[in-house]
Amino acid sequence: MPNPAASGLPNPQRYDVTTAGVVQDLVTGRTWQRPANTTGLFWPAANTICRELSLAGHQDWRVPSLLELVSLVDFTRT
Repeated sequence: MPNPAASGLPNPQRYDVTTAGVVQDLVTGRTWQRPANTTGLFWPAANTICRELSLAGHQDWRVPSLLELVSLVDFTRT
């Protein structure tokens, strides 16, 4: 799991934002859409949006697992 650089833990967070509309996590290899949807969706609606999304040359988007979501959180920030 990526860790905040200031924490001194292994696997410091590193991200690539050079592709428009996406962030690539250089530690996990995961890619996600940016900016994030902050409207709050229930799983069925989010799943439909992901299945229909074509972004950055990819059409295989999906809703992340709980563990994947936790790996995105920087616990050193509020």
